[in-house]
Amino acid sequence: MGVVTLLHALLLVLLPASVWAQKLPNGGAEKERPAATREEDEPSPDSPRASMRRYLDLCRRGEHREAAAYLDVPRADAARAPELASRNCAVLQRTLWIEPESLSPRSAGRKDDTLPPGTDEIGRIRDKAGRSVPIRIIRKEPAGDAEARWVFSQQTVARIDEWYDMLEDRWLRAYLPPFLLREGPKALLLWQWLALPALFFASTIVGRLLQMLTTWLATRVVVRTKNAWDDKLVIRLQGPVALGWSLVVFAFALSHVALYVAAESFVMTLVRATAFGAFFWALVRAVMVAGEVISESPGALAKPSLGMLSQLGQRTGKITVVALGTVAVINELGYPVASLITGLGIGGVALALAATKTVENLFGSVSILVDQPFKIGETIKVDTVEGTVETIGLRSTRLRTADRTLVVIPNGKLADMRIEALGARDRFRFVLRVPLDPRSPRAEVEALVKALDASMRAAGSVRPDDVLVRVKAWSDVSLDVEATAYVEVPDLVAFTTVRQTLLLDATDLVGRSGLRLATPPPVTAPAPVISS
Repeated sequence: MGVVTLLHALLLVLLPASVWAQKLPNGGAEKERPAATREEDEPSPDSPRASMRRYLDLCRRGEHREAAAYLDVPRADAARAPELASRNCAVLQRTLWIEPESLSPRSAGRKDDTLPPGTDEIGRIRDKAGRSVPIRIIRKEPAGDAEARWVFSQQTVARIDEWYDMLEDRWLRAYLPPFLLREGPKALLLWQWLALPALFFASTIVGRLLQMLTTWLATRVVVRTKNAWDDKLVIRLQGPVALGWSLVVFAFALSHVALYVAAESFVMTLVRATAFGAFFWALVRAVMVAGEVISESPGALAKPSLGMLSQLGQRTGKITVVALGTVAVINELGYPVASLITGLGIGGVALALAATKTVENLFGSVSILVDQPFKIGETIKVDTVEGTVETIGLRSTRLRTADRTLVVIPNGKLADMRIEALGARDRFRFVLRVPLDPRSPRAEVEALVKALDASMRAAGSVRPDDVLVRVKAWSDVSLDVEATAYVEVPDLVAFTTVRQTLLLDATDLVGRSGLRLATPPPVTAPAPVISS
């Protein structure tokens, strides 16, 4: 039933939009026309344009007795005049949609054709033999107090019954109440406004059944492949496929509803716009499946930053597809897409100026994900801040410090800052300074240096080739012995354990050597300042 709800929502959104789009010629603003043109287009009361306007208006209101005055009915059929007017309305609206604005606004009618004066042709309809028969109106001069008007010629009136018998919905007109045969909004009869929702609901049920059959057949095919993406795609496309089948069934059933020409054009516009929506909905689902497949690939699992980059690409792809789909639907509904894109371009410039920092952070996040200076879970140092990376978002990166505080750094700034990736170290540097008494004997100092060197080289995690123990400096305060080495351990916790062992071993060696550590000089208090 989710598809049914979605279809109803789509029609509720598209119906008012399409109505509004069709109310405004050229997609919106009606241009101001010159005064001379308006005067020329203003029809005379006894012109073909004015007469057909009144006739069609009477047809829409169901006032067929008054509409019969616009038919040149022979005297033998005078009693059937209202019935003939009603049938003529049905024939014209079903097979030949008359636009009064295309007719002549002059009293004498058109003068640029080969027809006799006082005769105009407004269209053609095929008869049962397939021949194209003209629909003609003639000027009827006033009799008594009646006004002059243009009416359907007797030749046209004589064919009304034949054309009416060719209509598929004539049996409905014989049994439906007259008020249901009245024309409502968008050239849809009232009974059609009631029938279309029921037909639409039935189409969604049939569409769902066809989708289930399609999914079953597709599943039988994709289970034979080794790829995982096609299985996911079949599951994700169930909604768009159900919508597509529903539209196909609905469009096929429309031929049995006997819509007027204008109504059929209106409804098919909605169907095509919804079809565009279904197509781009399927594209969005395909982008989502592609993003999931990339995120679950071995390369993405080995590099979390690659997975985050795929998520960013997935979001960008979805936004792009939705934008293109929106433009396609709006264009199908009759809105001026060029003007809309121009407006969006101007608005985009203003938005870009207002969202400079946001765009900077977005490109910063892309730079971090592509360059991969660090990844989630690593310890880094940014300026004076040291912490473990918890998340790398589209706007900012979050670090958890040793004090368990959370530091948020915008990606735009982070991309330009000096980043020290502590987690990328392949070894840790150990440094030991032993301050001895400056009067220590040379031989004992050399023996201590050798003992420290041997002890550090014997440690399991210390690189022997990098051990260096030497006397570094001498002063009247201390004789400094410095020992450096690199410890090959996986993390900081293991390094602290090795460092503790090395420090305790050095303490034992200094104690056994008999050497004394340097005594720090006494701290003398500053002399008091006495002011007079």
